[in-house]
Amino acid sequence: MSFRQKLMVLSTRVISDNSFLLQHQNEISVRNYHKISQLESYVRDECKLGRIRKLEDGLRYFDQLILERPLPSNDTFCHVLSSLSKIKCYSEVIGLCKKMSLAGVEPNIYILSILINCCCQLDKIDHGFCLLGEIIKRGYQPNVITFTTLIKGLCLQDKIDFAFKVFDKMTQMGIQPNVVTCTTLISRLCRIGKVGPALQLKNKMLQWNCRPDVVSYIVLIDTLCKGGLVDEALVLFSEMLRDSNVVPNVVVYSSLINGLCNSGRLEEAKRVFDEMVSRGISASVLSYNCMIDGHSRHGQWGEARRYFDEMMDRGVSPDTVTFSILIDSLCKDGMTKDAWGLFELMDKVNVEPNQITYNSMIDGLCLAGRLKDAVKLFDSMVDRGLQPDVISYNILIGGYCKSRKLDEAVQLFKKMKRNGLKPTIVTYNTLLAGLYRDGRMKTSKNLLIEMQSFGLSPNIVTYSTMLDGYCKNGYIEKAIELFKSLEGTGISADIGIYNILICGFSRAGKLEDARELFNEIPRKGLVPDVVTYTTMIDGLFRSKMLLEAKKLIIEMEEKGCLPNAITYNTIITGFLIAKETDKALQFLVNMRGKEFIPSDSVVSLLTHSLSANELKKLIGKAGPALQLKNQMLKWNCRPNVVSYTVLIDTLCKGGLVDEALVLFSEMLTDSNVVPDVVVYSSLINGLCNSGRLNEAKRVFNKMVSRGISANVISYNCMIDGLCRHGQWEEARRYFDEMMDRGVSPDTVTFSILIDAHCKDGMTEDACGLFELMGKLNIKPDLFTYSSMIDGLCLTGRLQDAVKLFDSMVEEGLEPDVVSCNILIDGYCKNRKLDEAMQLFKKMKQNGLQPTTVTYSMLLAGLFRDGRVKTAESFFSEMQSFGPSPDEITYVTMLDGYCKNGFREKAIQLFESIEGTGILVSVEMYSVLVPGR
Repeated sequence: MSFRQKLMVLSTRVISDNSFLLQHQNEISVRNYHKISQLESYVRDECKLGRIRKLEDGLRYFDQLILERPLPSNDTFCHVLSSLSKIKCYSEVIGLCKKMSLAGVEPNIYILSILINCCCQLDKIDHGFCLLGEIIKRGYQPNVITFTTLIKGLCLQDKIDFAFKVFDKMTQMGIQPNVVTCTTLISRLCRIGKVGPALQLKNKMLQWNCRPDVVSYIVLIDTLCKGGLVDEALVLFSEMLRDSNVVPNVVVYSSLINGLCNSGRLEEAKRVFDEMVSRGISASVLSYNCMIDGHSRHGQWGEARRYFDEMMDRGVSPDTVTFSILIDSLCKDGMTKDAWGLFELMDKVNVEPNQITYNSMIDGLCLAGRLKDAVKLFDSMVDRGLQPDVISYNILIGGYCKSRKLDEAVQLFKKMKRNGLKPTIVTYNTLLAGLYRDGRMKTSKNLLIEMQSFGLSPNIVTYSTMLDGYCKNGYIEKAIELFKSLEGTGISADIGIYNILICGFSRAGKLEDARELFNEIPRKGLVPDVVTYTTMIDGLFRSKMLLEAKKLIIEMEEKGCLPNAITYNTIITGFLIAKETDKALQFLVNMRGKEFIPSDSVVSLLTHSLSANELKKLIGKAGPALQLKNQMLKWNCRPNVVSYTVLIDTLCKGGLVDEALVLFSEMLTDSNVVPDVVVYSSLINGLCNSGRLNEAKRVFNKMVSRGISANVISYNCMIDGLCRHGQWEEARRYFDEMMDRGVSPDTVTFSILIDAHCKDGMTEDACGLFELMGKLNIKPDLFTYSSMIDGLCLTGRLQDAVKLFDSMVEEGLEPDVVSCNILIDGYCKNRKLDEAMQLFKKMKQNGLQPTTVTYSMLLAGLFRDGRVKTAESFFSEMQSFGPSPDEITYVTMLDGYCKNGFREKAIQLFESIEGTGILVSVEMYSVLVPGR
């Protein structure tokens, strides 16, 4: 018999048995009437007071009741069964009903309704319908509670269509649904995303003489908010406020606040929050969590912290979710130290971190390069009774890979599988990226085969990782094959994949292939982005195709693709190398106008390419800025401390220190402006950079005498100036003074001292300072490591330099071109050419572009070792794919040929210089003369 047929039969029985009910009503009421015993009265009271909290309590009362004579009334048994049902002892309730039946207790409609509920909760909905038949068979009329119970059971099994059929049959039989019936259906509709039908049902409730209650509104508003329909939720909330029978509670307000925060409408969220509090509704931990989460995700740390402090002040204890939100957001914004402080606070306030908290903290530590701490925290999870999940393993595997600890990453991967966790596509992609970065091509191939054997198909990230790995390791042909094979996988190449290939082709000297791919992009329905244009422009500049590069720059602007800092750095570098200084300066001005900062390599190139006067004119364009400052008085506004600070700092950085001092004197005469430590530091730095140390000291002392405390920047300026001019005692005095005054030295302070000591051959003192950094918990940066490695190389301590280079990587710092150049030079000077060449290859694999300095150092080392042919091949590679040889490169080549007895080759090379745009220098002649 079908479901629809069952319903028809049941409804017919209900109608036909109405007469039976009327005839026997009196008989039933007489049968159920008897005097209540003392035991029954006690049991009923216990049930009403909710004191049956365990199965044993209910069973004890039931066993006593079943032995009573005469047997207690059904009503008393109902109390016990209902209480056990409330504590979810569904199977036991069914068993007790069987015992009642054997003892001669006939179930009434209430007991049968309880049984229907138990069957529904146990996913035995068919048994529930059989019991409905039993109700009708016994002459009882099913009521709204009976049907609502069945509807709930159907909803629990996600049989929403059947639930509505029962609902329709119920109304056809003249049984009016109540608010519980409607809310049950509304909740299920919302759960499966059918908010439209749910709203329609809510609007129909009045025709059945029932009104939506607070639960109905909460379910609907929460669903609308989670679906991003916040405006619709606000309209419904306004309707709720107009309904005098419904009082909004903290739950509905929290749903609205969460929806507004997720939509980035923080100001509106604040207004709703404040309105809730003004209505006398106390904010819950959920409300605060929503506000904290919203502000954290939008970088408004001050506001997030204010709500956190407020909840603590109002006695609302933060929970695991609160801390997890804050820790995750802080870690993602690089504020790992603050996140760790909160993690430690959790212990102090007895809030247990969960898996999400640990994962966020481990990820933050990995991102900050604190891999050892991340591993320690990962291990401590188990001690707290938490088993790391796939996400935990993925995070730590990623940390190992980024720190170049591939063996540890692979070991953790194996451990993960031993513990019964199935690696995901993210796990494999992370490991593949690490293996390619380390040049382990065979291992990555085996890992890919394993991944596919476990039923995981490569996704677009996998293919991007593989293509990038092939390109950076020099396997361009394999990259092309893989790219062509994409068509048969059902995965469409995105702009990211095109960018990877264009970059790979450009770096490999296959510019025509790169251009072909670039031209293919629009035909595939894709739009080149800023990375695509920047990569192509870089390739064109490298191939000395200036005209094409200029055309592409114009096309980029016309297509509305805005250049970023990397684009500007690429263009400026290209024009400077091509000796088109005016063009480079034009783009530099545009770059500064958009508040992008030139990279260190661009600044260095500018310094070498431009004259001192050109640099002074260029830096900051102080002239027009000064004119604007003077114009301010005509507009009835006066320059403030910020205006003066910017101008003085710009003048000092441009070498115009006397002009800066004049402006500073003007600032002192302005009663509305009080100089601060920032402006003094700018002046001190300018004077030190100009070698005017005594004047710098006077300005420093004047600042202190005015009651302005020197900060770490002020001390760093003084220490740097004194170190660069060999005044070690004075530099040490300022260092000791800052420590005595409670001004903590930072990474810059130590880097200045270490660099200066190393350059003056005082490597032992530099090592002492480097060790002191560790004791003071001050993390060295890339510059600190590079200075220290250089110092060790200069004093012949190559092994120590290599060890320090490796430890830098372990600490999560990626070596840059400068640090690689330093160690390559160290290897070359110690005649370890093979190690130097290996580091050179690894440098390119890691995406670092060797500079002219890199090539020149390696050429010098190769000639010194007599490897003339290798040097010649290397020089040809440089001319084809690398940076253009400069004067130093040619001097190195000429010197190498002469010292190795290849005088004719030296002369030929010398004669070829004329067409390169490089001027023949005195040094070149001095190298050649002994060779003649």
